[in-house]
Amino acid sequence: EATVARWETELDRATRESREAQEKRNWAFEARSQVVRECNEARLACDELREARDRAVSNHMEALHELDGLKSDLVVARQEAKEASNERRIVARKANALVERLVEWMALQGSAMPTEDPFEDDPGGRQTGFDSGVGSSEQ
Repeated sequence: EATVARWETELDRATRESREAQEKRNWAFEARSQVVRECNEARLACDELREARDRAVSNHMEALHELDGLKSDLVVARQEAKEASNERRIVARKANALVERLVEWMALQGSAMPTEDPFEDDPGGRQTGFDSGVGSSEQ
């Protein structure tokens, strides 16, 4: 009977160890499954972040390209404005020269209102004085 009791005790201990080992095994499998889920979630989050980054970089590159175009347009617009300003100055000088000629002609005629066209002898019409002596009163 002592041997049977000893074997029963040994069997109880082995059964407990087997249950504990099975519980540890189940815990390990559950922990592994949890780690795999977390890795998959992290991988998905990384993929989403990578896609968002790629979209942001693409949008940034498009914005930079558009900015380059706008800068080029600005350079052209500034040049055109400069040219227009220069043309305006030239036209103003020419107009002033014509006014001076008209005033001189009126003074020579001794009247306040011209009775003749002071430019009728010019083959270019009212363009006289534009190409030479711009702004001068010598004609």
